[in-house]
Parts: sequence; structure tokens; C-alpha cells
Amino acid sequence: MRKKIYGWLVTVIVALSMAGLSTPLPTVHARSDYLTLDGRSGPGQNGDCQVSSLTVSCAAAIGLNTTRPNDVIVLAMFADGMSVSQIIDKSGLNFIPRFERAGGQIAEYYAIAPSILTNDNTTVVFSASYHALTFALTFAVAGANTKQIFDPSQNLPSETSCPPLSSCNLTIQTLVPHDFVFAITATGDNPICITNGFSFIQFVGELEADYLISSATGALTFHCSNRGGASPVAIMGDGIFHRTGP
Repeated sequence: MRKKIYGWLVTVIVALSMAGLSTPLPTVHARSDYLTLDGRSGPGQNGDCQVSSLTVSCAAAIGLNTTRPNDVIVLAMFADGMSVSQIIDKSGLNFIPRFERAGGQIAEYYAIAPSILTNDNTTVVFSASYHALTFALTFAVAGANTKQIFDPSQNLPSETSCPPLSSCNLTIQTLVPHDFVFAITATGDNPICITNGFSFIQFVGELEADYLISSATGALTFHCSNRGGASPVAIMGDGIFHRTGP
């Protein structure tokens, strides 16, 4: 009788042990989904600016809405060789220069939005000895590392000038995977770029922004094809670093 009881207990213990071993482990999800496009300004152009004169030009990024706090806001500009003299933001964002070159076509500024934005407008005032067409757009990136916003690669931001009436490539070199990699293109008053795997953000006047989430480190190539009639003048590229930790 005791042998039968002992045999029954051994069978139960083995069965329970096997059941425990077969319990699936929790799934670990990739961190790359933390970086997402969280909003973009609308197609407003210079008609939304009220400060233009013979020697001052302005551009407005109109109607940016976001869904999360602590987004990184990128302000892209077609400067047409002029310098920025003032940035006026409806929500009081403090924009910091990231890329700006004397006489350049493209400039990049950024800010951190501590709260969700509703219909935010950003006006950029340019000062020069002449009046020119200028354009601006903004877009929001959620899930960025706000203490180290940009990929630490010394090759970023990167820039290239494009040959006339031709397609154009830009190499964007990153040091970490899962960046929010974006390209800003001065399109030369022509239709938007046909790109190679990048997703469209916005097009305003002569300015376009596109992005992708990188899957690995190394060189990425942004390609703006002239097959659709685009005639890019210059391209600038950069990468936003993802958040680490839980």
C-alpha cells in the first residue's frame, strides 16, 4: 500500500515540475518603438507671416499638435542664405540652433516641449539686406532621450549640396541603432522627393522633411530622386537618440 502511495506522489511531483518548466517566459519587446513621430505642422506658408518687409523675411510653421509631453520639437527652415534673427513660438518653446551655416539654404533648430502642444505656431524672422522667400516646418519626436537628444556621431548633422536638375544623395552616419533619422531637403521649388524607404513628414514651399527609424548603426543613404520632377538644391541629415531605461 505504501509503495502505491509513494509511486502516486512521485508521479504528481514530476508532472508539476514539467508543467513549471513549460511555462512561457515574458516576452521582451524591442526598444525601437519608443521613438515615434508625434505630430507635424501644417502646410502654412509665408502668407501666415505678418512681419515681412523689404529687408526682413519670415516663415511660419502653423498648427503643430502633439499627444505626449517631453517631445523633441525639430524646427526646419529654408533660409535662402539668410540668418535667423528671432524665433517667436506661441507656446513659449525655447529653440536652440543645431545646424546653421552662413549663406546656407537649410537650418535646423530644436526645443523640448514639457507639455502636450495644441495648435502651436512658430514664426522665424530672418534678417538680411534683401527680401526672399523662406519656409519653415516643425515636427515632434516622442520617446527621445532629452538628456542626450542627438546621436553622438561626429558626422552629424551632415549636409550636401546637390548638382543642378539631378537626383541627390546624402550619407547619414549614426553610432547607435534605433535612431529617429531624418532628412531636410531644399527642393528647389519643385515637387516632393521620391525617396528610398524614408517616410514623408511634411512639405512646405521649397522645404521637405522625411524620416526612418534605423535598425542598425552605420551609414544610411537618403536619396531624393528627380523622377517626379524634384530638383533638390541641398539636403541636411540628423539623428535623434532613443530613450534608455524603463
